[in-house]
Amino acid sequence: MMDGPSGKEIRESKLIKLYQIIDSTCCMKVRFGLAEKRIAFDSVIVKSHQFEQMRDDYRALNPYGFMPTLVDGENVIIQSSVIQEYLDERFPEHPLRPATPTGRAKMREWMRCEEEFLFKLVGTLTFHLMIKLRPQAYGLEQIQAWADEAPDRARAAIYLKGMTAPSDPVAVREAEQGFIPHLARLEKQLIAGGGPWICGADFSLADISVASIVDRLEDLGRTFLWADLPQVTAWYARIKDRPAFASAIASPEDRLWGPNKPVPLAAVAST
Repeated sequence: MMDGPSGKEIRESKLIKLYQIIDSTCCMKVRFGLAEKRIAFDSVIVKSHQFEQMRDDYRALNPYGFMPTLVDGENVIIQSSVIQEYLDERFPEHPLRPATPTGRAKMREWMRCEEEFLFKLVGTLTFHLMIKLRPQAYGLEQIQAWADEAPDRARAAIYLKGMTAPSDPVAVREAEQGFIPHLARLEKQLIAGGGPWICGADFSLADISVASIVDRLEDLGRTFLWADLPQVTAWYARIKDRPAFASAIASPEDRLWGPNKPVPLAAVAST
């Protein structure tokens, strides 16, 4: 399997649309998978800072109001890991699942780890260190106006209250500490499986899922969490060398404000 797509190998597929937020770990992992499988798609940006995910037209596609949502012709697929496996079955070329049942079980084990543990931990860090900067960037009045336009007023109010509350350093520290056993386990898995990937020789959806979290941790300035884990460090370096990864990550302009991207001094245009 080649390490990444080339222009000639991209499979044109006008049917596929990806409703997404550019700087979202869940959306990034779907883009990473699409790039590895050489699948072209139309991107539909949902502006979460304007609460567009709560609007009726989007909720008609995804009743939970989360991202991403994949539309493949008449089929609407939600939940990022489900989308990943759907795409691998729908487009069997350039497979992203190991060939053996044991390998696929290990892949799903790490996909579930990302969903149930890593995503929640990184979500806490993202909320406290990035999302809470939005009122500072856009202005509280503008954020309040967008919240007032959301059909799900109750959910918007809860989100707005959390966004404007002071950051909790204890929650940040606990989330950082929560990553330690999972990253240590990843180090052991890379050794036990023989590498270079989580499932051994097979680059898979497990690598894509975990990479989306590690990319966010790097953007949050938390690379110290794996600084003393040589296998994880080498694995992530290999991930970053893949052309599909480079094409899937958010550009600096699309990254959220945070430790590596200070909020601009001038107010951001309300677009």
